[in-house]
Amino acid sequence: MDAISEIYLATDFAEHSQKAEKKAMMMAKKLHVPLNIIYILDTEIMSPGLYYEVMDKHPEWIEEARAEMRKNSQALITKLHKELKATGQKYILEGKPKEKLVEFIEKNNVELLIMGKRGGKGVSYVGSVSEYVTRHANCSVLLVS
Repeated sequence: MDAISEIYLATDFAEHSQKAEKKAMMMAKKLHVPLNIIYILDTEIMSPGLYYEVMDKHPEWIEEARAEMRKNSQALITKLHKELKATGQKYILEGKPKEKLVEFIEKNNVELLIMGKRGGKGVSYVGSVSEYVTRHANCSVLLVS
């Protein structure tokens, strides 16, 4: 088995992700490898179907809300990148988080992904995103409780 050349951290910036963030930082430091940070902007939460009557009359509001979400996401990932002293890249993707993450992993030949065990929205012991990723990703996945 080859040595890991870089680590990827998937975060949703929720409180439960902090342990995964710290674990990723410690591992990257010990292994002397870059730490890359991935955030997936869930665009489905801003879909017209959720607010059909209002958004149907004002479709520009959807794009305005998405633009604000992109701006906030960029600020959050930049702050986290600095806090963790990450030396890798920052990635902000848009779409369905579980599918986008697996797609990213495959496209970028990710070796190791670290993420929280639970998602910010759910109350289950293993979040739907982390469960999906562990079943479908073609890399090692470390889930942090």
